[in-house]
Amino acid sequence: MAGTFARSSQLVRESWHVLKQDKELVWFPILSIISVVVLIGVFVVPAVWGISHAGLAEAVPSDNEQGTPLDYALLFIFYLVTTFVGTFFMTGVISNVTRRYKGENPTLGEGLRVAKQHLKPIFWWSLVSATVGVVLKIIQNRTGLIGRLIISFVGFAWGVITVFVVPVMILEKVGVNSAIRRSRELFAKTWGENVVGGLTMGLFFTVLSVPGFIIFSLSIIGMFNPATLVVSIAGLTVAIIYFAILVIIHSTLESIFFTVLYHYAATGTVPSGFSPELVQGAYKVKK
Repeated sequence: MAGTFARSSQLVRESWHVLKQDKELVWFPILSIISVVVLIGVFVVPAVWGISHAGLAEAVPSDNEQGTPLDYALLFIFYLVTTFVGTFFMTGVISNVTRRYKGENPTLGEGLRVAKQHLKPIFWWSLVSATVGVVLKIIQNRTGLIGRLIISFVGFAWGVITVFVVPVMILEKVGVNSAIRRSRELFAKTWGENVVGGLTMGLFFTVLSVPGFIIFSLSIIGMFNPATLVVSIAGLTVAIIYFAILVIIHSTLESIFFTVLYHYAATGTVPSGFSPELVQGAYKVKK
């Protein structure tokens, strides 16, 4: 456990070093979060309005219900929109990090321009991703416990196999089908060890999130006491801001790291700024 956390910390430190060289990278997840919040608001507000008029019991299905076609249609739209927005801004990060490795000094505007140039593949990937997500959800809702566990595993496998789809689409300039096949090849080439990388970086931020959870929990409890209401609201605000900052930094560093991992899987070389022994030790390329 200690070794895993040490590697997680080192991955974060070296990704952070890249971020310090190009602080504008942090704006991509910020803009992504803002866009997602706005778009969710567009969908949620009408839904809440409908629920308030239809009645909560009638509008919200019980745990035993499998969902209506309208439920899945709305879920599909939600997946499509959030995936598109997230992929759009991730494209900017991948482009700028890659150019940084080449010795260039890309700007936020240049990253956004590259993302705009790839709107079509981004949309098609979002469409495929949303379709897979909804299909798995439908199957999961229609099976028992064992079936749900199997579908959860299938979803996890889909996620790790397609982890390189976005950098492949952007940097190799191929379509979605080719990107999925190439991502699967790169995943097999690295023997699936990229799963460990994502989990270990997540471990570091999980530890960092503990203080936020403590403040959040105490604030929720304190809100039931009028004497501590103001302090609790302040604490709740601090916790939310803290979590938002963690999400933004984690998202940025993770995008940086997976760009590094893509370059290593595709070329066998470790980009400057990362310790070769760290990447090569965790992600051994199959011969």
